[in-house]
Amino acid sequence: AAVYGEDVKRGKPDPEIYLKAAALLEAAPSACTVIEDSVNGLTAAKKAGMRVIIRRGEHNRGVDFAGADHVVEDLREIPRMLKR
Repeated sequence: AAVYGEDVKRGKPDPEIYLKAAALLEAAPSACTVIEDSVNGLTAAKKAGMRVIIRRGEHNRGVDFAGADHVVEDLREIPRMLKR
């Protein structure tokens, strides 16, 4: 399933995009994990009731991602976290 910005009325930090994706997947939001790299994305996913993994990179090095469930620098760390 894919949901794009033009598929929703309200963009992030509103949770609509994530809730719509969960509905398309027929998944409870609490069963979903979002991989994000922005504060607006983190806020939207948390408002949707989802777990959030932040990908830290050069573009967001100084950003405070308090509230994220995990922060990773290497995407290869994520599969291990999804098994938990």
